[in-house]
Amino acid sequence: MNAFSDPKDLLHRSQNSKTKNEPSGIFKYLQIMSLLEKQMIIKPSTISGAGLGLFTTVFISAGTRIIQYKGRITTWKDVLNGPEFNAYVYYISRNHVIDAMNFKKSLGRYANDATGLSKTKGITNNTIYVVDKKKVYMEAVKNIPAG
Repeated sequence: MNAFSDPKDLLHRSQNSKTKNEPSGIFKYLQIMSLLEKQMIIKPSTISGAGLGLFTTVFISAGTRIIQYKGRITTWKDVLNGPEFNAYVYYISRNHVIDAMNFKKSLGRYANDATGLSKTKGITNNTIYVVDKKKVYMEAVKNIPAG
C-alpha cells in the first residue's frame, strides 16, 4: 500500500509536519484522489473489440485508489426493464445500482475488464472495484505505468 492509501496515515504525518501552507490530513488525501482523475485519459482500448479504454498519464502505485465509479443511483429492476442492454452498471444490491450509461464524463465507465467478454491472452486487470459506504472506487492491484 502506498503512502496515500490510508487517510489516517496522512492525518498523522500532517499533524507532525512543519509545513504550514500545504493541505493536510484528509484534505490532502482528497486532493490526491481528484488529481488522479485529472491524470486519466480515454483512448482506444488495447482489448480487442472493447472500444475505448481508460489510461493514466502518470505512474500509479499498487494499492492506490484511483477514481470513483459514478453514475445514476437506481435499482436492479430499473436496469433490467431499461430500453436497451446496459454494460455500464455496477451492482451493489438490488436496491442500489450505479448506472453510468448516460454519464459520458464518468471515467470509470471506460475501464475495461480484461477477463470479461473480450478476453485477450496476456492482458490482466490492473484494478479491482472496492465498495465503500455504497460508493464504488477503482483501486490499483499492481503498479500501473503511464500510458
